[in-house]
Amino acid sequence: MALAVVVPTVVTALTAFYSLLTVLLFVPVVAAVGLKHVSGRDALMSIAAGVTVSLAAQFTAGGGGWHGWAPAPLGLSASAGAFAISYFTRSHA
Repeated sequence: MALAVVVPTVVTALTAFYSLLTVLLFVPVVAAVGLKHVSGRDALMSIAAGVTVSLAAQFTAGGGGWHGWAPAPLGLSASAGAFAISYFTRSHA
């Protein structure tokens, strides 16, 4: 009910939902399919960074993102960066 008060249209709500879903799942799923020895830690780091940056860009800039970048690509970039840091800084023995 509170979401109906905050979001002006259904299209805006669906856009935000699917953008967040993409940021949440894209990097961990693609990495798990394409790489060996992916851990839950890698996925959680990716999800946490992506969602944090995406929501920050959504709420601090009024949904417009930062410097011409929409929240979803910013979140995906942060997600990929966090995944790479987590994956490549641990031992794979």
